Amino acid sequence: MLGMNAGGIGRRGFLRATSATAALFLLGRRASAEEGGDTVAKIKAAGKLRAGVAASAPYAFKDLKTGELIGTVIEVGKAAAKKIGVPLAVSEVGWDTIIAGLQADQYDVALAALFETPARQKVVDFVTIGQEGIAFLVRADNSKINSVDDLKASGVTIATVTGSGSEQMVKQNFASATIKSLISPTGGSGAPPEEVISGRVDAAQFDATLTLAYLKRFPGLKAVPADAFTNPLFPTAVGIAVHKGDAQF
Repeated sequence: MLGMNAGGIGRRGFLRATSATAALFLLGRRASAEEGGDTVAKIKAAGKLRAGVAASAPYAFKDLKTGELIGTVIEVGKAAAKKIGVPLAVSEVGWDTIIAGLQADQYDVALAALFETPARQKVVDFVTIGQEGIAFLVRADNSKINSVDDLKASGVTIATVTGSGSEQMVKQNFASATIKSLISPTGGSGAPPEEVISGRVDAAQFDATLTLAYLKRFPGLKAVPADAFTNPLFPTAVGIAVHKGDAQF
């Protein structure tokens, strides 16, 4: 995750629209539950809407001035909590545990832009907020890697994030490469660019939404594919996760 305000990331109009749509959909499900649903009654009895949040700008990240979590999914959570009449209680969790925590009822909703992968769809339901894809950061002076096909060669080492939907995509589509799964030190869903800069890996996976921000911050790196911001790899629906089979929530 980059330490920055959302203003420098782009796609803000799209993100506002998708978050608003998600909020309306999520609140619509809650409205029907208010007519007698157990889920909302449980939340009201607890006095709070519990949310597990995995950070990844621009969906959920810390404001550098206040230290508070902000972003599109946070706004969705706040709107839902307000509708129910309780505060939003946020717990920061890792990408490797966010789904398991929801299954274990550690929180009522997983507020993150989670890739709606087949494996996840088997165990949770989603409220779709948009679409996201991935890309890779490579050293600009690395003449051997200029295309996606170059990343598929044996001998290439790719860093990704443990437990993320991106990890599943990387392992499935780059089987000949050596995959290095890491726990992100900043909590983001992309592998640390420092892994590439230091030469520990050849490429680091990241969410394509952040292409322009990363290239501005790390001028010694290049994106693969070069047009990742407008044409990301493996575009997939992303959504907020709720308990499987809970039609009321």
